[in-house]
Amino acid sequence: MVKDLIEFFESQLGKKINLYKYNKNDILKENHQVVVWDNQKYVIELIEENNINNLKGNFYLIYQKNVNKTLLNEILTTLYEDVNIVNYKGNFILNTNNIDLINKDTPQIIETESYEKTYIINLGEIKSKDEFDIKLDLTKKLKKYIAIENSDRKYFDIFDLALYNMIELCGTDIIYKNLFDYNLIDKVDNLVLETGIAFIENGFNISKTSNNIYLHRNTLIYRLEKIKDILGMDIKNFNEACIYYIIVKNYLVNKTI
Repeated sequence: MVKDLIEFFESQLGKKINLYKYNKNDILKENHQVVVWDNQKYVIELIEENNINNLKGNFYLIYQKNVNKTLLNEILTTLYEDVNIVNYKGNFILNTNNIDLINKDTPQIIETESYEKTYIINLGEIKSKDEFDIKLDLTKKLKKYIAIENSDRKYFDIFDLALYNMIELCGTDIIYKNLFDYNLIDKVDNLVLETGIAFIENGFNISKTSNNIYLHRNTLIYRLEKIKDILGMDIKNFNEACIYYIIVKNYLVNKTI
C-alpha cells in the first residue's frame, strides 16, 4: 500500500519522496506536504536528489564490480518497501529506518536477482554530510581488499572499515614496516598464514575454525605451532594475534597485487 502511494506521488511530483502517516505532534518542514488519502493523513517529504541531509536511519553502500544501477534499482524497489535509494558521488547507497531490513543475507538475495557478486557495507547512522564523506573515503580502501581477497564474506560494517584502515596504514607507515621482519613471513606457506587469519576471525576457537575451513583439528593445531616456530608469534595470545592479523593481512593483499 505505502509503496504504491509513494510510486503514485513520485510520478505526480516528479521527485523522490518519503511517505509516512501524519501525527499531530509532527514538526513540519519546508519540504513537507500533508495529503489525505482514503481518509488517512500522510506527510510527503520531498527528497532532494543526492542530498543525504534529508534522510534518516541506517545507510548501506551496495558494491558490485560491474554494477548496473538501473537493474539494481529495480531489484531493490521490488524486494524492499521501506528503502530510499541514493546515488551519491558515484556510490549506490541504500537508506532505511528499519535496522533489521538489510542484513548478512541481503547480498545473496540481490545476487540471486542480479547474477552479480554483491557486497554490502553498513555505514550505520550518519548525522552529517562530512561524516558521510569520511565513511565513503574509508570504503574505498575496504573495496580494494574485497576485490583482492575475493572472500566469501559479503557483509561488512564500520568496524571493518576501521580495521582495514589500520591494515592499509601498516603498508605505508615506516614504524609498522620496521616493526616486523617481512622476510620471515616469506618462509611461511600462504595456507598456513591464512589458517592463522581464520583462527583469529573465528574467535580463537579451534573447533569452530576447523569446521569452518574444513581442516582437521590436528592439522590446524600443527599450523598454529608452525606460525609460532617461524614467526615467534603465539596467536592464541590476544596482543600477538592483533599484530599478526594486521601485518599478515597487509602482506597477503600486497603479495596478490
